[in-house]
This record gives sequence, C-alpha cells and structure tokens, in this order.
Amino acid sequence: MKNIFLITALLYSLNISANIKEKYQSTYNFINSMLTGEIPLSFKDAVFATEIAFYENDTNVEDLYNEMIEIIRKNKICKLLENIEIKNIGGFNFYNAFAFSRFGDNYLAVNTGIFFLSHTLVRSIELFFKENRDGIKIPLLLKKYLLRQFVKTSEAIICQNHLKSFSKIRLIASDDSLLTGIELFMVAHEYAHLLFKKINYNYSEISFNKYYDNELIDLINTNEEIAADAFAVIVIKYYQLTLKDYSIALYAPQFIFRVLSNYDELKFSRYSNTHPTNAKRYNYLKKMINTGKYDSLDYIVNNIWKKCKNKISKKCFKYERFIEKITSIWGKIVNIIHEEIETQKMNNQDDQRA
Repeated sequence: MKNIFLITALLYSLNISANIKEKYQSTYNFINSMLTGEIPLSFKDAVFATEIAFYENDTNVEDLYNEMIEIIRKNKICKLLENIEIKNIGGFNFYNAFAFSRFGDNYLAVNTGIFFLSHTLVRSIELFFKENRDGIKIPLLLKKYLLRQFVKTSEAIICQNHLKSFSKIRLIASDDSLLTGIELFMVAHEYAHLLFKKINYNYSEISFNKYYDNELIDLINTNEEIAADAFAVIVIKYYQLTLKDYSIALYAPQFIFRVLSNYDELKFSRYSNTHPTNAKRYNYLKKMINTGKYDSLDYIVNNIWKKCKNKISKKCFKYERFIEKITSIWGKIVNIIHEEIETQKMNNQDDQRA
C-alpha cells in the first residue's frame, strides 16, 4: 500500500496523453524497480525521472553532440576527440555545464537546467523577435502573459529555482534556431575544454586567425574560457549556414550573455571565479559574431528588461529573504537537537555514575 501511494504521489501530475504514455510507463517502471529492490532506492533519482516525464524533456544532449561533431568534421575545424562520454544530467535549478578527463576518458555533462530554463526563456521572448521581423502585432493580453513569463523565468535562473518558471502555455516557434543555438553553444564550449587539454593548449591547431582579427586573437590567448567561447562561436557560425536566412542561431551566444549581464545588475547573481563576467563575455562574443544585424534584437531584449527589471528584483529579494528565514529556522532546530543530544548524554553519564 505504501509503495502504491509513493508511485501515485510522484506521478500524480503527469498528463498521460498518447504521445507520452511511453515516458510515463518508463518512469513508472523505473520507480517501481526501486521499490521492489531491483535497483538502489534513491528519492532524488525518482523525482528527477518524474520531472523528465512531466516536462516531456526530449532534448538529447547526444544529438546535439553528434550535430556538433558533424559540423567540426565537415568543416575541418579541428581533429576529433575520442572516448567521450556525454550526458544530460540532473539539476533543473542549475544553468551550467562542465567537462573533465579521468583515466584517459573524457566526460561532458550538461545540467538539465540549461535545456529547461533556456526553453522557457526563449519562449517568453522570441515572439517579440518575430513581431520585429515580420511586422506582426502581438495582442495585448498575450504580450502581458509573455512578460510575466519572462519575469518568472528570470527569477528561476537568478534564484536557482526552476519551480518559478512553470509555463501553462507553450508557444513553439516555427524557427527554433535560437534555442538550438544556445544548447549547441554550451556543448561546443565544454567540448573545447577537452580539446584544448588534448592539444596541450596549442590554439594554433584550431586556426583561430582564420575566423578572428588580431585583437580577438590576443584576447583568446589570455584565457581558456574565452578560447572555448571562440571555438563554440565557430561551430555556431557553420551551423547558421545550414539554416534559413531569418534564422538566428548565431545570435544565441550574444543573446544569452545579454540577458545574464542584465541579471547581474540586480546583484543577486552568483559570480564565477573561473569565467569572465557576463558583461565581458557579451562584449567579446558580439565582436566574434561580427554582424550588426542583431542590434535590433539586443534592443528588444534590453527594452523587455527595463519593463520587467523592478518586478524581477522584488521577486528575487522576497525569495532570498524567505530562504534566509528558512535557513535561520533550520539552524535553530539543529542547535536545539544538538543541545538535546548533549543533555541526554550527560544524563546517561550521571545515571551510570549513580
């Protein structure tokens, strides 16, 4: 009875339509295997599997990786690496990816948050891009909804809480190149780190001077993260050539760091000690992309930011105060428990002496 309740609780909110029955059944079998002892019991893994089914997360990082490899091979950007394990891993709340080598094998991992939060972020903005490109007029109610969704997604990214970015309406663009561009950029950036280690950081093997001017080459040679960004932009440039003229995959790196650098204005963001600032990355990525046709899109992003900035700030401030209160309460509870344990130990010692 207890097992049935747990399964029901985890899968309660799944919409079992025809196209996700397979995902539902797969998730059900996975959780049931835990409960029957076939595989180790892990509540974290069970919740993660349920989230994947709920969000119908079809993003396959291996597909992105294979597409990147084909671009590298076809355009002879560099020598291909071998023995790479690539996975879309847990962590809906984290907008992150990483790569490392161990015992001769290479690992490339992308947090689920990159796909989920990029998805909700792009969906809240791309219709404004279409309005600018095609001259359509977004109905006022829909525009208000999209701005609210941008606020929610922004709070989710800044506060690292994907629950804030739930979307009741999903508008899928006919051209999904911006979202694919973001995902492909992240994968290519991490692949570059593995590549640099393999070639002993000899960037001349990649021929950056074929793609960038001397100013950018000097900048690339100062920092591995900048070099990885430069490599990823090359991959996106070749990917863009396979798309229609109005596609904006190449705008993806510039877009994401335009948004993230705006978030930094609120002082809630967690800064990285290993990467350049988001503002710096935006500036040099714009130079690497080297086209002025995305300036109008930057203008739209900044205009949306100005409209939503105060709301986002208030929500993030409220959420952080909530977390601080919860942390404080939990700390007090832990102290009380420790005091109770110590008191019990002393009482036991007194009873033994008596």
